[in-house]
Amino acid sequence: MAWDWEYPVPAFTFKVELPDDDSETSFQEVSGLETRLEVEQYKAGGENNIIYHLPVRTTYQPLVLKRGVSALDSAFIKWAYKCMSDEANLHAGFGENLKDLKVYLLDPTDSTNPLLTWEFLQAFPVKWSLGNFNSQQNALAIETIEIVYQKMTRS
Repeated sequence: MAWDWEYPVPAFTFKVELPDDDSETSFQEVSGLETRLEVEQYKAGGENNIIYHLPVRTTYQPLVLKRGVSALDSAFIKWAYKCMSDEANLHAGFGENLKDLKVYLLDPTDSTNPLLTWEFLQAFPVKWSLGNFNSQQNALAIETIEIVYQKMTRS
């Protein structure tokens, strides 16, 4: 993975990868790639003008994937429904539904060459929604999938 860019990389060439499913890579938008370090404020006694900020934990925003609804049988959507079903949540075997997702930012001149990779460890979907139907607009039906995860890494 060579980085040969002098300028910021365009964000329109990307791929989402779900293990065990090579066909589910087409999303029109990926958002939520955000890491935040929570801090606790400590006001020192005798130093009224100083507030110390102590690191507490790292938190991550949910990963949000958007794409046009497909009429094809989708392994990705089957996984999402399985994770969000009552049956999956009632059993102790929910850990079987956790997957490691990857998002690749691709070289716009060679879409087989990933420039950056984000890996979302132990991910599972928590929300699925479908955009509004409106007969007065000429718009695509867009589904949105929100995914939470334990940790995000970048390489």
